[in-house]
Amino acid sequence: MKFDHSRIEKNATLMLVLSLLVVSIGGIVEIAPLFYMQNTIEKVEGVRPYSPLELAGRNIYVREGCYNCHSQMVRPMRDEVERYGHYSLAAESMYDHPFQWGSKRTGPDLARVGQRYSNEWHVQHLVDPRSVVPESIMPGYRFLLSTELRTDDIIAHLKANASVGVPYDAEMIEVAEADMRDQADPDADWDGLLARYPKAQTGDFDGTPGAVAREAGVLAYIPGPVPVVGLSCYRAGKNFWGACWITKHCRIWPIPGGWSFWSSPSSGGWRWCSVPGPARTTRNAPRCLSRMIGSLANEQA
Repeated sequence: MKFDHSRIEKNATLMLVLSLLVVSIGGIVEIAPLFYMQNTIEKVEGVRPYSPLELAGRNIYVREGCYNCHSQMVRPMRDEVERYGHYSLAAESMYDHPFQWGSKRTGPDLARVGQRYSNEWHVQHLVDPRSVVPESIMPGYRFLLSTELRTDDIIAHLKANASVGVPYDAEMIEVAEADMRDQADPDADWDGLLARYPKAQTGDFDGTPGAVAREAGVLAYIPGPVPVVGLSCYRAGKNFWGACWITKHCRIWPIPGGWSFWSSPSSGGWRWCSVPGPARTTRNAPRCLSRMIGSLANEQA
């Protein structure tokens, strides 16, 4: 007997019941596995919690509503990657409560901006934005430079973050206030700080030695732990994911069965090259491909 779909289409009640059944099955298939997963974000080597100074700076960033005009999420599109840098990974925001992805770009994305300019540039930009970016409509934040940053409440902030899953241990919490001051002190011993927060930015951020201004916290947060991730290779086990920045001239993207990548020759301009298999290349690929193979071999060694 041939199935006649018109019976369902003509019976509103039957169609509603069957639609609900299909949606319910699909929902269960998608949602049920999440109850058995401790974490939906795959951890990436290099991701760490914010240092006390970075966390204080992040609190100021949130308080001043910077997310209303700036995003912190580079999308995996060629124009955004070329302008802002490596696209954002979910793991980079795993310790953010809440995350600062933003939904508007009145100003540029800030996920990688900390690596592009010096601390002096950032200080001047916060004090008088139009002195360095004439077309900027950003208000000045001169008061950040003249207001000392509170350090007596940072332990409470670390404890609050630890209560929602950020892996601050007892030692990190105990020495949080000292770490906060040391990170902005050019004469401090940073060995303990860097052991707890690898690759943290250190030094006199705002040119005010002897005091920790609020601006120092913001400048420490802007680079933050983000550059640690994804700027060489994002990999899980022996599998490589995302984009690999082998050199500033090569951008490599995994595709099914091979690799595709962009090569920037000395003459300028990005040229697309693909490597669908181990022995085939197209266009201006050989030099970029050799760098890719050498770098991948070093990563796997």
